[in-house]
Amino acid sequence: MSTIFIVLCLPANLTLYGHARTACFACYLSFDEDRNSHKSLTDHPVSINNKGENVEEVWYFIGESVNGVSLLWRSDANVLGLKNGEAKFMCIFAGKATPDIVWKRKGGKMNSRMEVSEHGQELIIKDLEFADKGEYECSATNDVTSTPVVATFTLQVEARPYFVKEPLDVTIGVEENTEFFCMVEGIPASDVNWFINGQPINEAPPNPRRTIQKDRLVFKNVTDGDSQVIQCKASNKHGSLMADVYLNVLALKALVTEGPGKVKVAEGNSVTLKCEHNGKPDPALKWMKNNVQPLNTDRYEFTHNTVLIKDVLKKDNGKYTCISSNRFGSDNKTGELIVRKKTKVTLRPVERSLAYGEGAIFNCLATSDPSEQQFLEKLWYKNGERINNNDDDGNIQILENGDTLSIVKTSSKDSANYSCVADNKVDSDTGISQLKVKAPPDPPRDLTIKTCGNLKVTLFWRPGFDNYLPISNYVIYSKTNYDNAYKKMNELLGDVNEYEQRLSAFANYTFKIKARNQLGESVFSNITPICSTKAAIPEQHPTNVRIIENKTRKLVIEWDPVEPIDQNGPGFMYVIITQDKAGNKSSYQVTDWKTTRKEIDVGNIYKEYKVQVKAVNSKGEAAIPPLIYRGHSGMGVPTVVPGNFEVDPDAPYTHETIGLRWDTVDMSAEAMQGKFDGYKIRYWHMDQPDKEEKEEEATVESKIRRTVRLPPNSDLQLDVVARNTYFDSNGSNKINITTPEGVPGPVQSLESMYRSGHFVKIKWEKPKEENGEIIGYDIEYEEIKGLFTSSVIGLGVDKKSIPVQSEPEWVAERNRYELGVPGLELNTNYRIKVWAKTRTGRGEIEFVDVKTAPENMPTVPYILDALPAKTSINVSWQINKGDVAGYHYFVEYRKYGEHKFESGPLEKRNTWSVINNLTSGSSYEVKVVAESGNFKARSEIKLVTTAKTDEVASAVYNAEWFIIMMVVLALLILILFIVCLVKRSRGDKYHVQEKEKLRGLENDEKKTAQYNGFNDKMATWDFDELGVSFFKLKKLVIVDKVLVVPDDYDKGPLESDKDSLEEYADPDPSRFNEDGSFIGQYGAEKMTASDVAAPSAMHTFV
Repeated sequence: MSTIFIVLCLPANLTLYGHARTACFACYLSFDEDRNSHKSLTDHPVSINNKGENVEEVWYFIGESVNGVSLLWRSDANVLGLKNGEAKFMCIFAGKATPDIVWKRKGGKMNSRMEVSEHGQELIIKDLEFADKGEYECSATNDVTSTPVVATFTLQVEARPYFVKEPLDVTIGVEENTEFFCMVEGIPASDVNWFINGQPINEAPPNPRRTIQKDRLVFKNVTDGDSQVIQCKASNKHGSLMADVYLNVLALKALVTEGPGKVKVAEGNSVTLKCEHNGKPDPALKWMKNNVQPLNTDRYEFTHNTVLIKDVLKKDNGKYTCISSNRFGSDNKTGELIVRKKTKVTLRPVERSLAYGEGAIFNCLATSDPSEQQFLEKLWYKNGERINNNDDDGNIQILENGDTLSIVKTSSKDSANYSCVADNKVDSDTGISQLKVKAPPDPPRDLTIKTCGNLKVTLFWRPGFDNYLPISNYVIYSKTNYDNAYKKMNELLGDVNEYEQRLSAFANYTFKIKARNQLGESVFSNITPICSTKAAIPEQHPTNVRIIENKTRKLVIEWDPVEPIDQNGPGFMYVIITQDKAGNKSSYQVTDWKTTRKEIDVGNIYKEYKVQVKAVNSKGEAAIPPLIYRGHSGMGVPTVVPGNFEVDPDAPYTHETIGLRWDTVDMSAEAMQGKFDGYKIRYWHMDQPDKEEKEEEATVESKIRRTVRLPPNSDLQLDVVARNTYFDSNGSNKINITTPEGVPGPVQSLESMYRSGHFVKIKWEKPKEENGEIIGYDIEYEEIKGLFTSSVIGLGVDKKSIPVQSEPEWVAERNRYELGVPGLELNTNYRIKVWAKTRTGRGEIEFVDVKTAPENMPTVPYILDALPAKTSINVSWQINKGDVAGYHYFVEYRKYGEHKFESGPLEKRNTWSVINNLTSGSSYEVKVVAESGNFKARSEIKLVTTAKTDEVASAVYNAEWFIIMMVVLALLILILFIVCLVKRSRGDKYHVQEKEKLRGLENDEKKTAQYNGFNDKMATWDFDELGVSFFKLKKLVIVDKVLVVPDDYDKGPLESDKDSLEEYADPDPSRFNEDGSFIGQYGAEKMTASDVAAPSAMHTFV
C-alpha cells in the first residue's frame, strides 16, 4: 500500500480578520493494490516548521476518488459592527469536488447590502443598520457530503453618538423666549454636556433666564445682554460629537421692506398678497382695504407676511395696505389688486383615433377679459412638453396664431395627450385631447437570453406598446458567426413573450425580434448577448449525391455542400467511399467544405460503382448511416455508326418536311460506351461548311425520321449520328439536298411613322428570313373595338374591296418600305397587318396597332427646302414620326414688303408644292400651312429669291463642275443599263415594261407623264433657258450667280423622304394591272414615245 501526504498552507503574511497566522492542514491518501483509496483529513492545523519562509505549495492527486466537505478555517463567531460601517464573515471549506457554499441569515432575509465574494467564502455587510444584528451562517456541500457543514456567526451592531435633532443659531428680540435642542442617540447611550462661551455650563456665570430641561436649553424674557455662544457635546465609548450655535438678541423698530405691489387676478381664483417686514421683537402685521376696512373674515388666511384671498370676486378690486408694528415703532406699504374676467377655452381640441400616415388637426379657440385680450396667446403641449412651431422637421405646425395644431403625417410617436393652454399672463385655461395613432407596434423591450445550453436557447422579452392594435405575431431573427446578416428563424402567433429554439452545435448565436400587428412590423428589438454552443458530431451526411457520367474513364461524384452552421465542430471534411462491382473499396478525403465535386481516375468506361459521401468532424461522423448511391464511371464515344443514310423516297418532300432513313445500330452498353439515347440528324449549308452545324433530334426507337422546318431555299448537307447520354458517334455517310422555296418570316421594324385623322403612314424592313424571293407584300387593317376586332378589310394589291393607288415604296437610302394607309375614321383604333410573300405564299404576320388623330390642331410643318427658279419656287416640307398630319397642305407666299399672303394649290399627296408665275430676281416670303377641319398650323416664314435667267445660263454652261457631272451621269446610266440587261437575262425578276406590254401599252401610245410625281405645273419651268434637261438635273440652287447641284441631286425633285398624302387616296385604278403589279413610278399620266426613248427617261424607269 502506498501513501501520499498532501499539505495546504496559508502564507504567514496573510491577515484574516486582524489575525496573522500560518495555518497548515494535512490530508493523508493511501492506496491499496486494487487502487482503492482511503483518506484522512485533519480538522485542526498541523505544525510545520517553515524556518521563517512562506509556504505556498499545494500537492494534488488526480484520481478516481473524491473527498467530503470539511471546514478548514472560519473567522470569529461573534462580530461587532458599527452603524454605517462594515461587518465581515469568512468560512474556508475543503473538499473534492469543490464545495458549494451558501450564506443565510437566521430568522431574516438577506438584502442588497449583503454581498458574497466571488468564491463564496466571505460575506460582507455594508452600511450597517441596527436591524442587521442577529445570526448568520455559512454552509457547504458537495457530491459526497449531502448534509451541509455549517458555521454560525452572531452580529451585534452599535453606534457612535449622532444627532437626532441638533441645535441651530437663533436671532430674537428682547423679552422673547427661545430654546436650543441637543437630541443625541448612540449605542451605548451617550452623555450630553452644555457649554456657554466655551465654559461648562456649571462653571459659567449664572443666568436666571436660562434653564436646562433634559436635552433642551431654554431662555425666557431675554435681554440684549443674553447674546452668547452655546455648545452641545455628546460622547460614548465609540466616539464623541459636538455642535456650536449662537444666540443673537436684538432691539429693532418694525420695518416693511416690500409691499403688496400691483397684482392682477382673474375672478374665481385665489391670490396671495405679500408684505415683507422685520423688526425685533417680531412685529405684528395687519391688513386694511382702501385704508378703512380691516381684513378679518373667513375669506382671508394670514401668515406672518401674507394674506390669501380665496375665490376672488369683482368686488375685491381695490387698494390693500399692510401695517407692521412692535414696541419700538410701526411701518406700512400699500398695493393694488385688479380683478379681471376669467379666461376660457371655448373650442377645445377633440380626441382623435386614426391610422399612421394620416394627418391630424386640433383646433382651439378662447376668450379673455377685454383689457387683457391683446396679451392672450395659445400654447400647445404634448404630454406636458411645450410644442414649438415646425417641430419634427416641419411635420408638426402651429397655424392661425395658435388656433390650429396640424400634424402633417402621423406616426406612432405622435400618440400622446395634446393640450391647448390659453394664457394672458393673468390666468389661463386648458383644453386637453388625446391622439391615438394606430400604427405598427413598438419594438419588444428588454430581450434577454433566459437559458442557453444543451443546444437550446430560451428567449424572454417584454411587449412594446401595441399602438392601439393587438400584437398578432412575433418574428424571431438569428445570426451566427457564420452569417453576414440576420435570418428569419421563426414566427410566433399570439400574445407570447418567451420562445425556445433548438440550436446547431459549435456556433455563436445572437437574436433580435420584431412585433407585428395588422398594420405592419415594428423595428427590431435590442440584440441579445451571445449564446454559444459546444461542438458535436454532424447532424447528417451530405445530400443530393450525384454520379455524373460525362468524363471518360473517370468516376465523377457531386453533392450539395454542408454549410458551416451544419458542420457542428472543427476539423470538418467529406469522406467519399467507392466500391466497384468486384467489391473493391476506396476512400478519399475532401477537407474544403466548399468543394462538392470529386473526380476519380478509374481507367474504365461505363462501369457500375456504389458510392457513399460522409460528413466528419473532430467529434466523429454523423450518427445516421450514409445512403448508398449507384452509378457508373464516365461514358465514351460510341463505337458504332448508323449506315445507309438516305432520303426516304416514300415520304413527302416539301419546303417544310423531308423524309430520311438509315440502319439502326447496336444499342448495347459496350457498343454505345454508355446508355443509348437515340439518333441525331445534323445539317449545314454547303456554301458555309465551316459554320456551326445545326441539329434535329430523333427518338430512341426511330429508324426513319421526318425533320420539320429545314431552312427553305437552301443547299444543305446532312448526316446522322448515334448518341449516348453525353457523346455522339462519328457521322454517317453524308447526303446533299436542296430545299424548295418557303414562305418568309415576319417583316422587321414595322411601326407607324405619323398619322392624321384619316390615314396612317407605316414603314417596315425586309424579313430577316426571306426563305426565297420576296415578290410582294400584303397589307390589311381592321378596326379595334375594345378587346375584339371587326371584319378584316384587305389592302393587298390583289384585293378589290378598296382601291389602292400604290404599292409600298422602297426607300433605298433608309433600307425600308413605306406606305400610307388611307380612308380611316377619325380618332379610331386600328390594327395594321403586313405579310411578305414568296411564290409559295404568305409568310408570318407582323402587325402594329395605331390610333388615328382626332380632328384637332395638326403639327406645325417644318420647311425642308425652298428651291428657286426664274419665275417659280419649289417648296418642300417634312412630316416627322409621331406628328399629327394635316388633311391637306398648301403654301402661302407674298413678295417681300407686301402685306397680303396668297395661297398655292392644296396638296394631299405630295410633301412639296411649286409656286408659279413669280417675278424673276425678286424676294418672296413663303410658309407652309397644315389644315385639318377648322384647325390650321403654319410654319415659320422663309425668305427666298428667284433666279435671273442670264446668270443661271452662264453659270451652267461655263461651269467646270457641270461638264464633270454630265460625264459621271452618263457613266451611271450605262452601268444601270448593263445591270438591267443582266437581271433581265435571269428571267425570274419583275419587269415593269413586260407588265406594261401585257396591258397592251406600247411606248408610242404613251403621252407626256409626270416625272417622279411632279404635276403639270412643272411645265411652266423654263428648262431651255437653264440649258439642261429636267430629267438630268433634278435640283438646282443658285449661289452667287452660279448654278449648284446639291449632294442629293439624284433624288426626286424637292422630294421629301416621306410619301405624299394624295398618293394614298388617288382613286385611279389604272396604276395597277390585273395581278396587282405596281407601275406607279411612271406617273399618273402616259409618257410620249420620245420621252421613253430619251436616256434620262430610261434612268427614271430604272
